[in-house]
Amino acid sequence: MKENTEHLIIIGMARTGSNLWRSILTKHSCVFIAQELQLWMPHRRAFASWYESFQPSESKEKALNLLDELYALPSTKNRPSFLDRFWKRIADWAPRNRLENRYLESDRSLRSFISILLATCKEHGGKKIAGCKNPCHILYLRRLRRWLEPVKTMHLIRDPRAVYGSQLLKKTKDLKLGTTPKNPLYRASVFAFTVFETYTNAWVHLRLKNTKAYRLCRYESLLHDLKLETSLICDFLGIDPEPEMLN
Repeated sequence: MKENTEHLIIIGMARTGSNLWRSILTKHSCVFIAQELQLWMPHRRAFASWYESFQPSESKEKALNLLDELYALPSTKNRPSFLDRFWKRIADWAPRNRLENRYLESDRSLRSFISILLATCKEHGGKKIAGCKNPCHILYLRRLRRWLEPVKTMHLIRDPRAVYGSQLLKKTKDLKLGTTPKNPLYRASVFAFTVFETYTNAWVHLRLKNTKAYRLCRYESLLHDLKLETSLICDFLGIDPEPEMLN
């Protein structure tokens, strides 16, 4: 490793290739990237509120109850959407026997849990860098950066016009409409969300652009030259590129 990079946060606008970047980076022998943790969501309940409902810091028994529920997710029907993706496969990436003792010995805050979780994922997979990707976490970036030091941030952006079109297409598929929605109010709501995201991401970029632990990644650049962009990101993380990343 060229630098002491332990954690990576991938944030940015929706529909900017975060899944593509995750698939590229996780092919590296040194990197583990979790799918959406959905710790906080600006418009609905998220993992953090579910976690705090167990009050795990109050007693060992409550902390064990939380772990029982969390590791039972693969067999749980009708689980909340924020407990999907990464959480339903937590046992594959962070086996309970590796995480439990360390967690019980901590203050059992959400901050400690996330730090221990990523450390466990990293160690179990024999990796050197652990990270998470969730575009909406851009609203909570300052908190995450403080929690996961030392940390680096990949900020994903894309032409807002393409983001708007991609969001409409995604909703079409999600709602099984067959064609893009014609309702002007619906299209206006997607447009307003895209504008909000654009300004939010611009503000974050202006605040962090001169820091060493930050890199802006354009979706169009990745599509134009995958090899070059992959090499630049590896240099940013302090690791050597590997051929498997381009497959």
